[in-house]
Amino acid sequence: LEFLFKNWQYGELHSHPGPTRMGYRNRIQLHFNKARKQFGFMLTGGKEILAVPDCLLPAPQLKAAIKQYTGQDHWLDSLPDPVGHVEFYQKDQEILISCNKPYAEGGFSQVNPAMNQLLAGLLQNLAHTLNPGAKILDLFGGVGNLSSNFQKQERLIVDYYPGTAPKETSGGQFLKLDLYRPEALNELTSRGIGHFDCLIVDPPRSGFKQLGDFLKEFSPELLIYVSCNPATLKRDLDQIKNDYQLSNLHLLDFFPGTFHFETLAILKKL
Repeated sequence: LEFLFKNWQYGELHSHPGPTRMGYRNRIQLHFNKARKQFGFMLTGGKEILAVPDCLLPAPQLKAAIKQYTGQDHWLDSLPDPVGHVEFYQKDQEILISCNKPYAEGGFSQVNPAMNQLLAGLLQNLAHTLNPGAKILDLFGGVGNLSSNFQKQERLIVDYYPGTAPKETSGGQFLKLDLYRPEALNELTSRGIGHFDCLIVDPPRSGFKQLGDFLKEFSPELLIYVSCNPATLKRDLDQIKNDYQLSNLHLLDFFPGTFHFETLAILKKL
C-alpha cells in the first residue's frame, strides 16, 4: 500500500491481523458433478473438482453442516441439477443452503465475522465525528453492513440484486440500482437526491471508475472506500487526489493465510 500510494500524502497506515487462521468462514461455495460423483472445490481451469471433506476454513457449525450434507453421498439425492454449485452460509445462527443461485443469494455479508466486527468498530468511530441526522450514501451497500454503523445518521443504501431487493437494511432506505450502468448517476439525481455528508463505497474487485462523477455531484465531506483490490482502489482514488486528502489507510486481514486483504481508505474533502 505504501508503494501504491507513494505520491499521496496521508496520515497513518494501520495493519489489523486476523485473530485465527482457520475456522473463520461463515460462507463457502462448493461445486458438484453428479455423473462423476464429485463434490468440493473447483480447481483452476474449471474442469476438475477436488473433494476436501475435512476443510479447515469453515466455522465449526458450518463445517458440521457441510459434513452432514456430503456424508454417504446424501447430496446426490438432494440436488436437482446434474452439475453446478452449492453455497452454504450462516445467517442469524441458521445454516442455509442454496443451489445454482447467484453468489450471496441471502444478501452479501463478509465471510469473516471477527474481522467484520473490527471493521465495524473503525466505522463507528467515524460515525461519532458526524452530526446526528447527517446524510449517508452507501454505494454497493448490500444489506447495509457498513452503513449500519451510522445509526444516528440518515442512510440511503444503493445496490443491485438480480432478484428481490433485501427487506432488512438495519433502518436504512434501500434503492435497487445497477451502479455500473452509464445512467446510474442520472437516475439517482432524477429522484431529487441532493447533497450527502458522507459517501461509503464498497465495490467488487473491479472497483468504481465513476467515483469522481459521484463525488462531484454529491460533494461529501467524508469518503469511506472499502476495497478488496488495492490496484483498483488506487486507480479510483487517483482521479480525486486534487479534491480529497487521504487521511488514513487500514489493512485488514479478512482472509488469513492468503495474499488477499481488505483495505479501508478514509478521505476528507480539501
